Amino acid sequence: MPKRKQSPKKSGSEAVAEPQPLVPSSALEPLRPVVLSRFIEAVRNGVNAALDLADAAADALTKGLRKGA
Repeated sequence: MPKRKQSPKKSGSEAVAEPQPLVPSSALEPLRPVVLSRFIEAVRNGVNAALDLADAAADALTKGLRKGA
């Protein structure tokens, strides 16, 4: 059976090594504005599509009411 590695323990002046993140935060900094702008663009496109749908529905209703009157 393979032996497990033991985690480093504090003893005297020795400090436990902190685990390092997989991707340093400095590497993520340039990506954040891009991701945010893409999210805002997606929300804007969704709102525009909803407004187009509402406009088409309102147009269909008004045309239907004009024919019925």
